[in-house]
Amino acid sequence: MADAGSSTGLLFAAGFAVQRVVEILDPLFDLLSGGDARKKRLMAGLFSSLCGCALSGLGNLRILTMMNVTPAPAEWADIVVTGLAIGGGTEGVNSLLKYASYKKDQQQQIAQPAVAAPRRPPPTLEKAKEATGARS
Repeated sequence: MADAGSSTGLLFAAGFAVQRVVEILDPLFDLLSGGDARKKRLMAGLFSSLCGCALSGLGNLRILTMMNVTPAPAEWADIVVTGLAIGGGTEGVNSLLKYASYKKDQQQQIAQPAVAAPRRPPPTLEKAKEATGARS
C-alpha cells in the first residue's frame, strides 16, 4: 500500500464509485424488489458491500492496516472491514477515517507524559507575616 494520503484518496474514490454505481442501478433494484423498500435497501446494501470487498481485495486497500491496528488483523478481516466502509460510500469511509483520527490523537495523548506545573516552595514565616500585615 502507498502512503496514508494516497490510500485515503483511494478509499474515498472507491467509496464514491460504489455509491455512484448503486445510484445508477437503483431502477434495477426497484424492479427486482417488486417495489418493496426494505428488499430494495437490502439488495443495494449487499451489492455495495460486495463491491467494496472486491475493490478492497483487488486494490490492496486495507483500512485496519493503514490505522496500524494491533494486534494485526487477519487479511480477510481487514478486507471485510474495508469493504464494508467502501460499500457505505463516502460517508462510510469518512466515518472510519474520523474514528482513526480520534484514536490516533488519543494514543498521542497517552504517550505524552503530563507536564506538571513547577512547584513553588512554601512561603517562609516572614513572607506570610508580610502578606497578612502582621508584625513580629
